[in-house]
Amino acid sequence: MNNDEIRGMSNEKEDSYELSIGQLAGLTGFDVHRLRMWERRYGMPRSRRLPSGHRRYRTEEVSRLKLVRMALDMKLRPAQVVPASTDTLERLLSGLYSKQSTIPGFNDTGFLVETLAGYIARYDADSFMQRLYGELSVRGPFRTVYDLVGPFVTRIGDGWSSGELSIGHEHFATNLLNDFLGTVWQRLNERCEGRVCVLATLPGERHVLGLQMCAVVTALAGRQVIYLGADLPVRETIRIANNLRPQALCLSLSPAMPKPEITETLKRLRRDLDSGIGMITGGRGAIDGLTGIERIVEFEQYMQRLTTTA
Repeated sequence: MNNDEIRGMSNEKEDSYELSIGQLAGLTGFDVHRLRMWERRYGMPRSRRLPSGHRRYRTEEVSRLKLVRMALDMKLRPAQVVPASTDTLERLLSGLYSKQSTIPGFNDTGFLVETLAGYIARYDADSFMQRLYGELSVRGPFRTVYDLVGPFVTRIGDGWSSGELSIGHEHFATNLLNDFLGTVWQRLNERCEGRVCVLATLPGERHVLGLQMCAVVTALAGRQVIYLGADLPVRETIRIANNLRPQALCLSLSPAMPKPEITETLKRLRRDLDSGIGMITGGRGAIDGLTGIERIVEFEQYMQRLTTTA
């Protein structure tokens, strides 16, 4: 079965009309009156009527309408953009943004994030990966991670929380990003000759996108990445780190685990690690104020920490 067939099957499953007009308005920022007016005038956003007479809209309309908003903000006419397909809007906005890219301070992150979110909504893996690798060739690894992947991960999380995207969309996006980020840091790691950094999560932690982004930045800093991944027992993390004696043990923490459990596990790690091994935590689950453990918020700060410490 080829990618087009797989995508077609996925789209068929997700091609249901699930959102009420109120939900669509809340997710896009357009009021209900305007959405109804556009549907009468332009035939978009297209809805399906229930036997009760209520409208229902596809979840993929959210990404398309967010692109419509961007186009309207750039002074394009509603008649030009409201009935346009997602592909047409992406091409149109891409052309407009490329013309403005030489303006100091210009930032096209919002458009790119919505474009990527649209690919995920349509289960379009080929376009998603092509766009990421295209941005990588222009921006380089650090700016791709910091300016694009980070905001995109937040966008997908928000879309899932709001009901715009399904858990299937979230898993689809996560798997693609893991493949992309893993390829990037492994290629960089082949050329690294600096000290070792061991990257891991705590037991029970299954979110690794933050750790994958950390691996990219670690390799960019010239440090050799030893990537242990998710859900490794504490005793094994300690054993590996004490044997390798890395510059640092770096842990990515999400808020999925209870804070008291995170605190106790980190204290145990610090107690049993050799005193000469640095210990760095990051992510939304990281905790301040633990003796002998650095909490780093930004990737720029993390890179500086690695490159300025012997």
